[in-house]
Amino acid sequence: MSAATLAAYTAASGTTSVGAPPAPVCADLVAADLAAAVHAVSTTTYLRETDVLTRSADLAAVRNGVSAGLGLRPSVGLGDGVDLEDEVDPLELIGFQVNAAVGYRYDELAVLRAEAALDTAEGRLAAQRRADVVDALVALSRLRVARRAEAAAESELTLLLASLTTAEATAEATAAERTADPDHDSPLGTPAQPGAEPELGPLYLREARLRVRQARLALDDARAAASTLRAVLAELVVDAGDEQADAALGCRLAALPVPAPASAGTRASAGSGLMLALRVAQAQLARARFAPLRDLSLQAYYQEGGNRLTGTVGLDLGRPELELGLRWRPTGKDAWSVRLSADIRLDESMGAAVRQAEAGVAAAQAALDAFEAGRPARLDASASALERAWLEVELLDEAVQLALLRREDPGEARNLSRNDQALARALDARERGLQAYYRAYAAHLATLGVAWGPF
Repeated sequence: MSAATLAAYTAASGTTSVGAPPAPVCADLVAADLAAAVHAVSTTTYLRETDVLTRSADLAAVRNGVSAGLGLRPSVGLGDGVDLEDEVDPLELIGFQVNAAVGYRYDELAVLRAEAALDTAEGRLAAQRRADVVDALVALSRLRVARRAEAAAESELTLLLASLTTAEATAEATAAERTADPDHDSPLGTPAQPGAEPELGPLYLREARLRVRQARLALDDARAAASTLRAVLAELVVDAGDEQADAALGCRLAALPVPAPASAGTRASAGSGLMLALRVAQAQLARARFAPLRDLSLQAYYQEGGNRLTGTVGLDLGRPELELGLRWRPTGKDAWSVRLSADIRLDESMGAAVRQAEAGVAAAQAALDAFEAGRPARLDASASALERAWLEVELLDEAVQLALLRREDPGEARNLSRNDQALARALDARERGLQAYYRAYAAHLATLGVAWGPF
């Protein structure tokens, strides 16, 4: 890499020229990244939000437990008792009946299943939001590397174009001298013999042209990489911040604060799904124990003419229910009735169902206990991984500071090109360390059961 390329590379990273003091105010690069990325949102997040809204509506409907219905049953009929020659009452030929009913049922198992489905949807949404933010953070870091590479490629191409211009001028001067020489029969660019290919020029000119073509290709690749990262950030609705400079090289990076774990029992807690799974298993066990008494109901109705009012109170597999119905038709008799009924079923499957439900409760309880028992170890491991990732960033940041001091050391002036290369490598290595830190931070947030800040 040439000196001009390295100068452009370090200039794009926010460094000052040799001998210039560092900026007096330090830009907090990590906090600036988070401020830009914390509101990132992907198309998958929109789908997750829609799923949460659907599950919330399902839960509200199950909790409400109210059902209603309205029906009309018209009929037309003829029979042996109808003489069409006599006067016939239209009601003897045409009949209709109107039924209306409203009911309520409380189904604890259905409610718990709906809560579990909502909890799962909310967990997926929270995970996707964390993924969106860390994707944006990594893209911002990679974009800084891509910008420096693009600036370096542009500077390299400019330098090589200048070299090519010099080489072409030299070749033209040499060709002019050859043309003026009467002993030279094959000037540059003309066939030496009929049918022969024209000369391509001196070797140094061909090499200069090749280097320019390679530099153009490298610049195209660098621009494409930067453009791809900008598109990724645009899809996440994050400002790429093309004019935003890196943190001043003379300043230290600051780590993000780590939030406290989610409070126990909240839906944001990572163990909420296991808690709900246990409650679902317990409700299934209660349902299995009610299996012998499948349906117990008390029904009463009162009918006056064609109007009938019916009320039912029952217990269906442990699910309390209430129903009120109204029937109306043109004709009918006065009547009333009260009836108590039960559906009792006993067979060999009852015991097996109860034992299976009990096993389900035991398995759910064991899974929850194991999760709670292992939670401190997981938190410690996650915190250690995060601490280790930040320690790596600090070491890479120190390498940047040392590379900067060596480059600005007057005694190292003769090694400016090499020191510029070392600084460029240190800057890119620090960005890779930051990307690993962002991923470790997101993993720790998932372990804690919380979302991204700002904190």
